[in-house]
Amino acid sequence: MVDNSIRADWAGAALQAFADESMDGVISDEAVMDLLCDLGHYAERVLSLTENEIIGLFRIGIGAWKAESEHPIGDPHSNKMVDICILE
Repeated sequence: MVDNSIRADWAGAALQAFADESMDGVISDEAVMDLLCDLGHYAERVLSLTENEIIGLFRIGIGAWKAESEHPIGDPHSNKMVDICILE
């Protein structure tokens, strides 16, 4: 079964690869922020998603993270999704 520590390891490997390419290998809060930003650029340019679609994906992802945080071990599908508000 995949738990949140394994999910965090996957994200850490992706973040390290990103930081190696763009941040001289340094993982920081800035690296996390920049990766999220660049995922938006990728989704726009390569996947042809609109701004609203990209923000929607970020909202769903953040909601899933919050829901999974409430149940670090177990079925994430049994969690209630958490909706977030994007302030403009």
